[in-house]
Amino acid sequence: MYSSLVLSEAANSAIRLAASRLPPGRPLSTAAVFATLPGIDHGAGWERLWLATGEPAGLRLSEEPDPGTAAPAYWEGVPLTGELAAALRLVEELSEAYGMRPAPVGLLAVALVADPGAGAARVLTRPGLAHADLLELVQSEILGGSLEGLETHRPAAATPSIEAPATVPATGPAWARPGRVRTR
Repeated sequence: MYSSLVLSEAANSAIRLAASRLPPGRPLSTAAVFATLPGIDHGAGWERLWLATGEPAGLRLSEEPDPGTAAPAYWEGVPLTGELAAALRLVEELSEAYGMRPAPVGLLAVALVADPGAGAARVLTRPGLAHADLLELVQSEILGGSLEGLETHRPAAATPSIEAPATVPATGPAWARPGRVRTR
């Protein structure tokens, strides 16, 4: 299913950690994975994100289910919600489109909140933060840049899309190319 998905060691560790905490019979959700990211990625601006959203423990972030609007899938034998499966497909698309291979934790974080109906995005916007502002915060503080052309259409179908550039220069990493990813 994720034939070209290459995650960083930290992103893989976050998913595995979230899976290890799963109650029996429950699929892994976007919120459960998002809740593990700060414990794995210590260098990002998680504190700034929590200032806008509230602390994950107080929000009960790890417990928020996805609505289950898409067919479930599996990752390394672990059952996933359809929303988490769609987020992993988005990571796959984004990592290819922006030349971020392996996909860093920040890119996984963006994908986990890209669908405004997914559990992670719903919890983090509950305190009154607009979804667009959440996406911007996650990009700037956790990813460390802005993904130009990122779109989150069709969230009800849990199939986020990405507007990729028509041509990709042949040299240098994509994140360093002007007009693709803006860094702080």
